[in-house]
Amino acid sequence: MSIVITSLTTAEIRSLTADDIANLTTSDIRSISDSQLLAFSSSQVPLFDANQVGALTSTQVALFNSLQLGALIADQIAAFDSFQISSFTNQQITLFTTAQINALETRDMGGLTTGQISSITTTQLGGFAVEQIQALNSIQINGLSAAQVAAFSTDQISAIESRDFRAFTTDQVAALTSAQLNALTTLQLAAWNTAQIDAIQTSDVANLSTAQIVNLNSSQLNALNTNQLAVLNSAQIIAIELSDVASLTTTQVSAFSTTQVGTFTTAQITQLGVVQLRSLSSIQVAALNSNQIASLTTTQVRAFIDTQVVAFSSVQINSLTSTQIAALQGFQVTSIETGDIAAMTTSQIAAVFASQLKNISTGTLTILSTTQIDAIQSACAHYYTSNCTQFVTTSSIK
Repeated sequence: MSIVITSLTTAEIRSLTADDIANLTTSDIRSISDSQLLAFSSSQVPLFDANQVGALTSTQVALFNSLQLGALIADQIAAFDSFQISSFTNQQITLFTTAQINALETRDMGGLTTGQISSITTTQLGGFAVEQIQALNSIQINGLSAAQVAAFSTDQISAIESRDFRAFTTDQVAALTSAQLNALTTLQLAAWNTAQIDAIQTSDVANLSTAQIVNLNSSQLNALNTNQLAVLNSAQIIAIELSDVASLTTTQVSAFSTTQVGTFTTAQITQLGVVQLRSLSSIQVAALNSNQIASLTTTQVRAFIDTQVVAFSSVQINSLTSTQIAALQGFQVTSIETGDIAAMTTSQIAAVFASQLKNISTGTLTILSTTQIDAIQSACAHYYTSNCTQFVTTSSIK
């Protein structure tokens, strides 16, 4: 006998059998009143098939109570379309189990409103499959709270599409854990703008892989603040591309520790411009190793100011090539400490052209070795000027 659903009382609704429910048409489903819908028990709810579930109106969907929601099985959840999904209230969404969350069809993920997204608990987020995460759009991603972002697993984070990463707020970026940040693909990281890069927690920067560092573009690298730069380890420093080294700001260059300065490769050192070199403190200059010193171009050598030259140790001075020595400007020669000049090799001494000898004081000449004096006299003989006459005489040398 067919059932006229609209004529049933709530008590009669509660007495419907599995066969009775199976015989309800989609038209019957849509004609169920609010009070009748709420009369269905949690044991009856799972009896509705996919077609019947799909026939529910948005108003009916929004009426489900907590017991009815808890009784929905995976096949029923999967039967909801995106419009029905968007009809659930925020409160109803919070009642979904992780298994029910996992049952949502990827094609229906777009139906979740920003209000629903923000209502999802961190526990529920664990129920999202990577395919569901990938189905979220930029607006939905942007609607996640910092706590929700931090609750994502590394697999879930790495599943977010690169274009959706642009939607991350700075608060969301700051909420990422070290493990999450390290799980980002190079394409995801490349999608971030300078404000997002600046928002990365300092402690998390230290966990960026060398591959991630390599893939930072110049603008992104320039966005790293001094605190972030300070935690870069040796492997990360070495991973900075040459073109990016050349783009470092003077503030960034001056922020590197002496240990970090000594880590730069010779190829990286040669990329530093005049202004960048002059931003190095005396302590940083003193931290340059012999290989780094020897790799400097003549233009770079001539860039050092007097206080930086004074900071050079005898070992560093001794590392300069003859070509570099010859490129020194007069004020730089004057700034070299007496003890450091005394440590120069004969080839370095010989490289101090006659035009620069005037910048070496008589007092300095008196502490030079006979071999060094011979080298100066040889240089004067080859590059004779009045300066040689003035300084390289028997009376001035003895």
